[in-house]
Amino acid sequence: MKHLFSVLIPAFLLLLSCQGLRAQQGNGFVRSFEAGAVYSVKGCGLSFVFPFRDGGTGEARILADFERVLRGHEAHPGTRIQFFRNFILQEIDVADDLTLHLFGGPGLTAGLVRDRGKEAGYLMALSVGGGADLLFRNTPVTVSAGFSADLGAHLIVRNQYDNTMTVYQNGWLRAWYPEVSVKYRF
Repeated sequence: MKHLFSVLIPAFLLLLSCQGLRAQQGNGFVRSFEAGAVYSVKGCGLSFVFPFRDGGTGEARILADFERVLRGHEAHPGTRIQFFRNFILQEIDVADDLTLHLFGGPGLTAGLVRDRGKEAGYLMALSVGGGADLLFRNTPVTVSAGFSADLGAHLIVRNQYDNTMTVYQNGWLRAWYPEVSVKYRF
């Protein structure tokens, strides 16, 4: 697992550094780099959002996966890394200083997690996410609510001769769990 994270984390950092830090939105609102936290029953972690020149955003997440932890069956959470390419589906000016963005898009997920009572194993999945951003113009804070789903494989490696690969069930069974995030805009 160390090898997986030693490749993915620098790739996320490189992707962050290659993007422009500001993107113009349709109503003159300038969207910039954001960093904050994601909260959900599925797991909690850090979120980094950076704008693309076309008005969409990229979101990189590092999350603790809470499968069987909140019920006290496991002592340590799993770890997931996610990347989403979000597109702005609708932009609504709610008030003079408040804009609502409805967004959605595809993504990728990798990590070391448990799945429906099974042992910890490697996760590789295609993801989809969507939700709503509340962007406050006078305060550099973005509040988001959304959902995400993963379709992928869960690989349990016991030794070189005893491996089990199954479909990652939590990816779609926990898709309806809401995710709330609060981010600071730089």
